[in-house]
Amino acid sequence: MAKFNDGINGSFKGKVGTVVGATWKGIPYMRSLPDPRISEPTKGEMKNRKKWALSQSWLQPITQFVRIGWKGYSQKSEGFIAAKSYLMKNGFEEVAER
Repeated sequence: MAKFNDGINGSFKGKVGTVVGATWKGIPYMRSLPDPRISEPTKGEMKNRKKWALSQSWLQPITQFVRIGWKGYSQKSEGFIAAKSYLMKNGFEEVAER
């Protein structure tokens, strides 16, 4: 991914051909469209998706509280995303399947 400051013709948002332009925290960026997925998700990916969904549903009712409590967590991550990241890394204990 490349960073650019207002580019040769200025920054853009949206899709132009196979390029997507957007802004994140005031930083304009461009990326290519992803290739379509052909393979099925692995067991690890499915486990991660379930963990992500559980953390999302657990934090959803307390969103406003989390945004205030985690404000300023780091330069690039704060609020809800920082809390979810911490929860996913430290809030789950793996249980062996029978």
